Order: sequence, then C-alpha cells, then structure tokens
Amino acid sequence: MRITCREMVARTDAHVDGDSPFVARLQNHVHLAICRDCRAHVDQVRQTKRLVAAAARRVPADEAMIVSLVRDSGWQDRQLGRSASSNRPKGDLP
Repeated sequence: MRITCREMVARTDAHVDGDSPFVARLQNHVHLAICRDCRAHVDQVRQTKRLVAAAARRVPADEAMIVSLVRDSGWQDRQLGRSASSNRPKGDLP
C-alpha cells in the first residue's frame, strides 16, 4: 500500500528517530524513493534534530539562568493569571 505525502509528513518524526514499525518503514522508504519533496522534508527534519541535539550538548543548562528567564518573561504570571507587576520578591518563584 502506497502512502500519501500527508501520511509521510505525519510519520516523519518516527521515521527519523527509527521508531517506525517494519511495514511502515518499508512504506516510508518506497514513498521517499519516488517523492523528492518528502525526501527534502525528511532531510530537513533530520538536520534540524541533529542541530538541536548538538546545541543542547554544547550549552549546559544553567538552572539560575533558566529561573531568571522564566521570571523575567512573565510566563509564570500569565499561566497563574497574575499581573506581571505583582509585589513578590524577584527571586521567589512559586
């Protein structure tokens, strides 16, 4: 059974990660052999995943920096329905 481009796009993450079942993997390879656009899409996703993984290895997570970014962005206040100008101390996260 041949798959459509839409199906290939939906399967791309599993295909790139090597998580596709055997039959799906065969269908993916057949589709990619005949569809230049899907090959380009899969290659782009593969490259993006490699770049993100490489960047994550190079930049160690600094907890203080992450806390500061979350606090300064006002994201937590929006999630909790508070105004960003609440009178809580800057270093005090709920």
